[in-house]
Amino acid sequence: METQKIVLVIDQDRAMRETLIDVFAKLSDYHLLSLQEAQDFDDAEELINSADLDVLVADVLTRRTPVGKELIERAMTKHPKLAVVLVSADPALYAENYPKRAVCLQKPFDANQLLAAIDQAKRMAAADC
Repeated sequence: METQKIVLVIDQDRAMRETLIDVFAKLSDYHLLSLQEAQDFDDAEELINSADLDVLVADVLTRRTPVGKELIERAMTKHPKLAVVLVSADPALYAENYPKRAVCLQKPFDANQLLAAIDQAKRMAAADC
């Protein structure tokens, strides 16, 4: 039996967090951790250090804040095989803020698109190691 993959979601949009909670609840091989926003830095830092993260799904605006950018970079350093998916309503607008191995997914998206983005991000993370 394969162990559950741990997913950390950071998004200020409550509806988006709730949608992602629903999506991952239906996928028994994923365990979801969720934060409202990157400004919950102490909570995020604790999760990054204590959990064996496999996937990070974060709103691209998180990456644009100094705290959010540092948080994502720390997560990627601590977990070298971390799959990073950044979500955005307008990904082209924020392209300069993407980490090299992150995948951007445009809102709105469905569960299949999210899972495809996670798979692509896993491949990119594995190639980057």
